[in-house]
Amino acid sequence: MDGIKSKIEAGEYSSALDELISLVHDENYDNLPQILEGISELQKKDLSLNKEQLEKIRPYIDDFDEDIQNLAMDICMTNITTDLATFEQNLEFIISKVNSLEVEARQNVIDFLIKMYHILTEKEKTLISGLIENLDDELWNVRIKIIHFLDEILSSKPNFIKSFEDQLEILYDEKDIDVKKEGLDFLLRLFIDTYSIKDLKELIDTIPKSEWIVQEKIIYLVGKLGINRRDLIKPLAKDLIYLLDHKDYLVTKAVNDAIQENLDYHVDVFDEAFIEIIENKEIDHIESIEELLKESVVVSGFERFYQIFQLVSYDSPSLMSTLSTIIKKLNSTNSNLLDSLIYQLTEKILTELSQENYSKLKSVLEKNSYYYLYLNCYQALNEIDIIDNKLAENRRKKLLNFLLEKMPDLSFLNLKKWIEVNLVDGPISIDNIVSKFQVERSNLIEFLEGLIEKGELNAVISNGKIALKAKSPLEEEDLLFLKKWSIDQDIEDPGKLDIKLYIQIRNISGQNVNNLKIDIDYPTELFDISLHNEDNLPEILEPNQHLILTYHFERKRERISNPKTSTIIVIFNYKKAGNAFTIKKNLDVLFI
Repeated sequence: MDGIKSKIEAGEYSSALDELISLVHDENYDNLPQILEGISELQKKDLSLNKEQLEKIRPYIDDFDEDIQNLAMDICMTNITTDLATFEQNLEFIISKVNSLEVEARQNVIDFLIKMYHILTEKEKTLISGLIENLDDELWNVRIKIIHFLDEILSSKPNFIKSFEDQLEILYDEKDIDVKKEGLDFLLRLFIDTYSIKDLKELIDTIPKSEWIVQEKIIYLVGKLGINRRDLIKPLAKDLIYLLDHKDYLVTKAVNDAIQENLDYHVDVFDEAFIEIIENKEIDHIESIEELLKESVVVSGFERFYQIFQLVSYDSPSLMSTLSTIIKKLNSTNSNLLDSLIYQLTEKILTELSQENYSKLKSVLEKNSYYYLYLNCYQALNEIDIIDNKLAENRRKKLLNFLLEKMPDLSFLNLKKWIEVNLVDGPISIDNIVSKFQVERSNLIEFLEGLIEKGELNAVISNGKIALKAKSPLEEEDLLFLKKWSIDQDIEDPGKLDIKLYIQIRNISGQNVNNLKIDIDYPTELFDISLHNEDNLPEILEPNQHLILTYHFERKRERISNPKTSTIIVIFNYKKAGNAFTIKKNLDVLFI
């Protein structure tokens, strides 16, 4: 080795290299790392190994010693980079050795291949194919590095990368969470950029034949692809929906989620397929479609509900059954939403109440006799002016009569509120109520007596009139009221006054007072009133318990020309021992 060192010092690099190469054999195994390091250093002097010299190094790429492995592979890789033709000749050999290398050497070769890709003129496919084969490498960071490299090429050569699609199926077997995410993101970009309807059809068709670990990833990709490529998912909507009948719950759940996510972005993309499948009973699990349609209404609201209503034909029993089921589901899970939907639907179709829409709405009402559904439909039918079209107006009246036949109490809905407001001013003639609301006298009296008996109306019926129930002279009020005014300069605007009215209410009845509601009547042309703590009204006011209400006054006009008197009326409605009571307090106010 001393002679070799002298030659190197004398600049005789080629001779030194020849001598070092001659020492590469198993008899010098213990000195082999030192020998290989010497060869590697000489390569930095722009020396290349010829074919025969390289053949002596190659066997040590498979050596069990990791250091020898690394050095041998580095020498081979450095040598072939000096000449592109040599590199391309040796490319398949290098790729064939990757799996047998130890960790560090393997990582170095992967980095080397990625670096060399950009100078290749031929054998691009060989290099890419070789890298893809290493997507099962035991090191997660190696797998991610390869995915990132493929993703980089994808941006400029999507169809080139697509030619490796069969090989890339290795990514479906990935179990590491981070690598799986990177792999799926890469595949999704590939599919978005390159897929045709035929490609997607073939991908969906592989789902039933695959294992769950693969099915899960394919279904995820199909769902995400549909969001980005509506043009692909719509023609194949049926193929995806059919999988809702798959025997494996995990598959049907994943497919359901994928369809649901697509509906969040493209609410009507599956509609044609849904309608055909329901009408022709093409799958067993029609209820899965009905649930998906219901959820799309919850997400998208009335426009979606109206869309489904219009898609359904009255002549199709299957579709009418689905519409009814959607309404039942909404009533079970989103009843407030359903109330609003029925009101809006009735209001919308009333503009042109066609025979088709009339028949569908009546069928829905017949199959779903929910009180608030009927109530909202009834109110919408009543609030519209008479429809110009005589046939449409007759249909409206038929719907009203149908609702009243099913629920006669609907005709009294607004009546109770009107009576409560007007009883404060004195007794009301029963005949006047009959005339105003066009109700049967006997039905009206039966309705009022029912309210009084249930404690919902604190009144009596006598001599053809209804009046507030009078209190005994010995009977005291249940609530004690104290008031206090506060007038200060507004902190935020010193030019304005901050006017507040404090009302203290104390329960002095000895029993619980509940359902306390407070209304205030005031001259709205002069000022506005807001209640600061309205949300804090207790459901029950226990004996001797009190609460304080704070009303804030804001005047509407800067000045009034003359002093003006007015009255503020505060009305307290509450229940005690099941009976309803009303207390009215007048506050005289002088405005200056």
